[in-house]
Amino acid sequence: MRARWLPLIALAACEPTLELSMIADPLTADSTADLSCVRSVTVWAYGAPDLAGNADFATDCAGIAAPGVRTIADLPVSAGVSLAIPDRLASFYAGGIDGAAGDCSGWPVFGAMAFYQGGDHVQLKARPLLDCGDRVTAPPPVKMIDFMTLVRDHTCAPPSDATALRGWMGVLADFGDALGMAYAGAEFPFTAAGTAAIPTLYRRTVGTACIAVEAYDDTGRYQASCVYPDQPSPCGGGEVIYPFASAAVLDDSTDPTMLDNRGGAVVVLVVDAQRTPVANATVTGVDAARADLVYTRMSGANLTASGATTTDASGTFIVYTAGPTAVTVTAGTRSRTVVVGTLGDFRPVPAVVVL
Repeated sequence: MRARWLPLIALAACEPTLELSMIADPLTADSTADLSCVRSVTVWAYGAPDLAGNADFATDCAGIAAPGVRTIADLPVSAGVSLAIPDRLASFYAGGIDGAAGDCSGWPVFGAMAFYQGGDHVQLKARPLLDCGDRVTAPPPVKMIDFMTLVRDHTCAPPSDATALRGWMGVLADFGDALGMAYAGAEFPFTAAGTAAIPTLYRRTVGTACIAVEAYDDTGRYQASCVYPDQPSPCGGGEVIYPFASAAVLDDSTDPTMLDNRGGAVVVLVVDAQRTPVANATVTGVDAARADLVYTRMSGANLTASGATTTDASGTFIVYTAGPTAVTVTAGTRSRTVVVGTLGDFRPVPAVVVL
């Protein structure tokens, strides 16, 4: 079986087809985000994982026919995409990609995910993820730092005992039907100093999505979490800070029952531009239907619940959530709203908010 992007182009009569179309998600159809830099559509079809956790997939990319798209309300668009359907078809992802027409190596400016429920037509509801006006063509590097060293010693150091660090960037989002990360560009390596060069970047995302980094090393350490290119760097340079922590430290700092109930956790450090932890900061906007908030304190090498209603001298708190959710951190006249989240695989991840 093959899938085609609507409008359909004739296929051989003996080959069954599955029709795909993408419309604006009604919940975001009034968005004014600028999508005019989108030149291509990418489509991925995924099969269900086998017993070893491996999943077959197929993908294709095509340029968007003129006049393209200005806002999400301009969907649907015309693109000649065709791809083979994997065995045990499970889901689809489709995205509008910036850059040159027919080149799907750029950033996902809008996107949609959907589980396959049967039938010969799948309609994906797309949401804006980025605004073309926020695109940075000469971005600063990404700097990976050891999260707990920053928490304990207030210094920026590369992750300890890590070998061959590498990663991907993209957008972590709630696509309505599914949570996921839409990747941008190719895998990149980190230097021994913890820095990585990236060709393009966006300063921020749209709605409850976040720019994210997925990173891993040869020892099996892996995490995916949000970064904030629009906030100042606390490490003395213009880099985008990406905190990395060993799984053991974060596991020992989180409540296993709450982690299990919510499917994920984000351990957050609040600092000022000089890396000083911010005490007496409050966190508001936490959606109680999908997240729990716990303020924490340092206890030996780990964090434990403080029972307080603001941050203490450690400047830390934990949001237990699987998908991305927006929170506002306030201390006196300083305030910042960020999206925190992970891929929802029951693995705690860190984040750093700069006030």
